[in-house]
Amino acid sequence: MQPSQVDKIAYDYYRNTTWQCWVEMAEKWSADPNTVKKFGVGYSWERNAYVVPMRGSDGIVTGIRFIDAKSGKKWSLAGGRDGLFIQSPRVSVGRIQTVAICEGFSDTVSLASMKLGWFCIGRPAAQSGADILMAVCKGLYEKHKCDFAVFADKNEVGRKTAQAIVDRLESKGVFVWKGTAVEVPGKSVDVREWIGTGIGPGEVRKLLGIPDG
Repeated sequence: MQPSQVDKIAYDYYRNTTWQCWVEMAEKWSADPNTVKKFGVGYSWERNAYVVPMRGSDGIVTGIRFIDAKSGKKWSLAGGRDGLFIQSPRVSVGRIQTVAICEGFSDTVSLASMKLGWFCIGRPAAQSGADILMAVCKGLYEKHKCDFAVFADKNEVGRKTAQAIVDRLESKGVFVWKGTAVEVPGKSVDVREWIGTGIGPGEVRKLLGIPDG
């Protein structure tokens, strides 16, 4: 299936989604409904599933991740290809100072909802999306001279693959906060769960050593 076909399928789901659906998704992901919309997320009425686009380095949708609205079970659109969870190119973006990289969509959209002013990107899984991610990061750095923050899930694979991304970024001469992949504190296992405890933007900046303001 060509990316242009997948892109059209994703957009058709998006334009047939109601505001109440975006509110429901936001509540499950500790996110803001308008931020969920920016990622082009839609709803499949026939599948009773959330429809999360995965994009290539050009912003075109290459794959779709379905998430069952009740069970949370995930599956992908047949014929599509994994990409990144990244906001729609239809959304206008100003100067980007910090790019935050997460594993999984819920972590990405919850962090993007924190009003930190960061550009948030999600990998579809710990062991996929790295090459596309590096292509996107290269383009963002060349345009904005931005810095980067990389978050790792609290498991061996998550730590290893996130650190590999840090190493690749630093080998290109870009600045990564803390100089390592960062894990959320306490008992939370990932970014979404940590944000769901009610922490604010200041606590996220403090975790990374980023000054306020």
